Amino acid sequence: MESHQKFIMGNMMEIRKANKSDVDNVLKIQHLYHVDSVSKRDKEDGFITANFTRPILCNLIDEEDSLFILVEKKIVIGYAVICSWSFCSGWPNVSYLIKGLNSVEIDGTRLSIKNSCQYGPICIHREYRGLNFFEDLFNFCKRMASIKYSHMVTFINKDNERSFFAHTQKTNLKCFGQFTANGKNYYKLACSVK
Repeated sequence: MESHQKFIMGNMMEIRKANKSDVDNVLKIQHLYHVDSVSKRDKEDGFITANFTRPILCNLIDEEDSLFILVEKKIVIGYAVICSWSFCSGWPNVSYLIKGLNSVEIDGTRLSIKNSCQYGPICIHREYRGLNFFEDLFNFCKRMASIKYSHMVTFINKDNERSFFAHTQKTNLKCFGQFTANGKNYYKLACSVK
């Protein structure tokens, strides 16, 4: 694996591109922290709304090469996704994110579906939060996105205060709008990856 595709953090921890043998573990973490299944205690510490299936995760690996995992001692403890707009255009809420994208300027660059990609979700197992792994995984996503794009764009459920705080205080994501879909309110955020 090329060095830009892997980031080693000490002897026991690494961030790397996922392969199909990692999918079951990603699905386990997704289930733990998905808004529909997360425990009430854990929900206050953040949740994800994307509910990926095995085929979607496998397609992310095969077609986009953009499912990234945080691994400790060969155990997946976190994951993140970036992908092209064409890949995710049918996902819930993505059309709201794309709408008006061409009118947004971030760090002096007007956004488009050609110079930006969808970022997220990102999910770190509860026991590893607050230890800078979020920032490490986010920065790995930026490095991978910078190969093809100048910006990453995402949305965060307004009820997910911890995620909004982490993304706006610990990364260079900037809020550029809001939207409502299916009775839920979301922030739109973007950042430069260069």
